[in-house]
Amino acid sequence: MTAAIAPGAIGAVLLFLAAAAASDRQERASDDLCGLTVAVPAGFEARRDGDRTVLRPIGGEGLRNVSEIGLTFARSAPSASLETVRPLGPTVARYRLSPESGGSGGPESLLVAERSVAGGVIRLEASIQGDEGGPPDFGPAWHALATVRCTVPAVP
Repeated sequence: MTAAIAPGAIGAVLLFLAAAAASDRQERASDDLCGLTVAVPAGFEARRDGDRTVLRPIGGEGLRNVSEIGLTFARSAPSASLETVRPLGPTVARYRLSPESGGSGGPESLLVAERSVAGGVIRLEASIQGDEGGPPDFGPAWHALATVRCTVPAVP
């Protein structure tokens, strides 16, 4: 099943591909920079927000402490401020994890990571807010960054 959403400001068209392996669904966003395809983690849904692909937990609307994963393509070199390295299969990601004070929903943690691809980088920004007390689980964010692909080569 394929559903199309009207073009956005930069000509983005969002296609949802219903057939996927295991418990993941596929989301593809095509724009003039890069066609992002990502395996959506189980329990998450995808939507397009401007030049970002946003993943949020299913049923999270209206909750005060919802996590969010944002993916964007940038025609640039990796950010020098991301110094920590994490292996992602055959490649690596550079990242920064920042604790934030949060608000009424509890403390917030922000993960910013980038993975180099042909023609630029794919940037991930993920936030988790909650008062569970343990370390934040960025497993779904790492899964998204590991599986995201630039399926349409970026044209300089």
